[in-house]
Amino acid sequence: MAPANVDDAERERCRVAADLYYNGDFTQEDVAAYLGISRPWVSRLLKRAREIKVVTIAVETPTHRPVPLENALAQALGIERCLIASSDIDETARLAASHLATILRDGDILGLAWGRTLAKTVEAFEPLTSGPRGVRCVALIGGTSVVRPEIDADRLVPMLATKIGAAPHVMNAPAFVENARVRSLLMNEPGIRATLGLAERATVTLMCIGGLGSSTIHELGTLSEREFSGLRTRGAVGDVCQWFIDSSGALVQSSTAQRMISADLAKIKTTARDALRSSLARRASPRSWPPRAAVGSRRSSRIYRRRARS
Repeated sequence: MAPANVDDAERERCRVAADLYYNGDFTQEDVAAYLGISRPWVSRLLKRAREIKVVTIAVETPTHRPVPLENALAQALGIERCLIASSDIDETARLAASHLATILRDGDILGLAWGRTLAKTVEAFEPLTSGPRGVRCVALIGGTSVVRPEIDADRLVPMLATKIGAAPHVMNAPAFVENARVRSLLMNEPGIRATLGLAERATVTLMCIGGLGSSTIHELGTLSEREFSGLRTRGAVGDVCQWFIDSSGALVQSSTAQRMISADLAKIKTTARDALRSSLARRASPRSWPPRAAVGSRRSSRIYRRRARS
């Protein structure tokens, strides 16, 4: 049993470093480059991993996860790391929350979208007792108004900020408005403009990948069936932070963008160091997995840091 003064975030950081070093045959320099930290810090993590019994004779690894499949999928998609939940939305949320705790750094700007999985992730996130300093937590997009306030970024941002010890920045605006004129007025409101400016400098983002048929935005009725039909006709397969994409990852141009209160995804691509995107595919067949929306999301940018070549 680990000492009582070890929090979950510290234990997860030690486990990730030990897993890469002992099971992945990484050198300490490789681990440092992979995690974006210094080699002496890696050495301290490995020492701490032994002290808290994460490492004994063997490295403690989550045996219920399909690690070989995770590694193969990450390599196929050219992303740094892939985590696959073997059961349901709750496990997906726990994995995302645990990983998020290991990648936050001093001074990060953490951008949040909204959705059911993100709400579960924020709930699963364990409060940090000695987390990174100077972190700011910001909404990437407006909310669902009064329809589903429990999944809105304006609710999730303060909740997660409290657990991290970060400063919260909310949007206080709906995700979609009636027309382009209303959008223009809101986008020029000083408070919203400041929040969007901060969101577009996010260094870490937490988003969900939604398919057109199962997307929360579809269930909320925010867009009309005519608009969804138009998106399908133009090749849309899903959305990332309500920006619709096709299977190649290209943004699908549509009139919906003219009604949306959201940070510019293109600007986020240039500033984000890490992007956590979750996608549920419990009913997908082997031939259709990974989901087309998830693959398109990966192809839409170079937000994910590429795995270092040996």
